[in-house]
Amino acid sequence: MSSKDRHAERLRERLELLRSVDRQREVFGATTHEYRRLDPATEQEIAAFEAAHGVKLPHDYRLWISQVSRGGSGPFYGLWPFDDSEHDFADQWEPASLGRPFPLTAEWSTEMPVPWTDSADPHDGCLYLSHQGCGYYDFLIVTGERAGEVWTNFTAGDGPITASSDSFFAWLSSWLDDAFCQWACRAVPVIVADPEFEPHPGVDEAISIFRARCDAEEMSASDHRQLGYIHIYERDWDAALQAFERMKVALTQEPSARYHHCRSHVFRASADAASQEAELRAVLGCEDIWLRTEQDARDELKGLLFRTGRDGDAYALIAEIATDELDDLNAQHEHAWALYLQDRGDDAVHVLRVAVDSALGCDDDASRDQRVSAVFDSFVNGLAEGGDEQMAAFFQQARDRVARHSDDPK
Repeated sequence: MSSKDRHAERLRERLELLRSVDRQREVFGATTHEYRRLDPATEQEIAAFEAAHGVKLPHDYRLWISQVSRGGSGPFYGLWPFDDSEHDFADQWEPASLGRPFPLTAEWSTEMPVPWTDSADPHDGCLYLSHQGCGYYDFLIVTGERAGEVWTNFTAGDGPITASSDSFFAWLSSWLDDAFCQWACRAVPVIVADPEFEPHPGVDEAISIFRARCDAEEMSASDHRQLGYIHIYERDWDAALQAFERMKVALTQEPSARYHHCRSHVFRASADAASQEAELRAVLGCEDIWLRTEQDARDELKGLLFRTGRDGDAYALIAEIATDELDDLNAQHEHAWALYLQDRGDDAVHVLRVAVDSALGCDDDASRDQRVSAVFDSFVNGLAEGGDEQMAAFFQQARDRVARHSDDPK
């Protein structure tokens, strides 16, 4: 096996590893291509394509489409099939010729003089590879001085046409590095909160790439945060806390709230419930807190209180949230649920009746029936689907009473 063959095999293995670890399709574009690989092209198909266009495809690209896949799973929204002529070039330029040489030898933008003749096209000698979104796309130079390189067209955003990789394999490898890091940034903080997550080689691959980048580049607040969660994954609690300290110094937005929130995750993972609670309450005591951070901290604190057998404290927190969030129907549903569990059924119905009167979940000019449906139906259905049939029956009867305008038991 040649070095190019081994390189192709390694890239195929990495792509498969990314597919297997990115179960929730966190990587940009993955929900489009779903990591599905089209069948490889036959030598006859490739030879016919080359003969029809009078070109010789770059060796690494030829290996990929013949041994791994002609298209599908790949960078951004996926690798475009090599023999599919329905590409985006036609949307922006006159039809280009694959056999004519690519006219550029250096970066070019629309503000610069046109360096090609009237009989040429800026995408002569180019094979469309992948759409990045927002009208940006990558293409492979097949003919001309820069043959074998991958370039990117950013002109849809008033940017340049510029070289992005020395070769197809370099382009694919760079994207895989970016994709693993992108997945890790979104997934590792979730993984460390899941006690049932099983070790996966894809996590180790992502961590290895991320660490290499941290060694080579100046780290941002986001990098320090990510490194902290990696230390949690590795169960190095002290290193995680130190990483979050560095994150706080670099943060410009809600530094204290995010700092305490991240620290709470260290103590959650290390099963130190008292320290976790202290950090979560510190989050909620911060003045520089955003709504999403506050909601997450409250939810995590509720879970901690229930998990440690402090149901009364959890119910009190739910009531506090409902009082603070009178316009939030979900908060009122949760409050009604908590009151019912405390044998306070009439109080629970009163909470939902007030939500009906306030037109939560619908427009202010909604009819009485529409208001009752908006408040009760999803709540009752959710209880029934969750197996709480007795509670669902109780609130269904309450719904019927409220719909008939019966006297408020309060």
